[in-house]
Amino acid sequence: MIKLELYTPMPELNGATKWINGKVTKKQLLTNKKLVLIHFWSLSSELSVDNLPIIDRLHQSFTDLMNIIAVHMPQTENDLDLTAVSELIKSYQLSYPVYLDHQHYLTTLFENQYVPSYYLFNLEGNLSHVQIGGGMKMLQKQVQTLINK
Repeated sequence: MIKLELYTPMPELNGATKWINGKVTKKQLLTNKKLVLIHFWSLSSELSVDNLPIIDRLHQSFTDLMNIIAVHMPQTENDLDLTAVSELIKSYQLSYPVYLDHQHYLTTLFENQYVPSYYLFNLEGNLSHVQIGGGMKMLQKQVQTLINK
């Protein structure tokens, strides 16, 4: 198990229950020299769901500069309903890859306990920013800062 601290390399994206919108690997994400935002969310978290359109706007705004991976981290029994998760992703028209972490593989690897949570990796693939909860303007500022470096 790795200890995910600032400036540590992004871990491999293994162990998904399922991928929606295409599977990606760490190598694929880092080959194209883009920032990588990995955000943990849950169907049962109102704040997580409310932030999905904001994350999607980030994706649309910075598609040439940043990759986004959503990690669905179930917190309740209802969150394990793959059909409900897929329907929500479709209803929000999310086009970036979604990693379903219904065995908590990546959740454990990241030592993540909260949704929403955001992990921003720089061009070298090292963790540059961690954010828990709301504060989407702060996240947007961090993205902009790394893009302008």
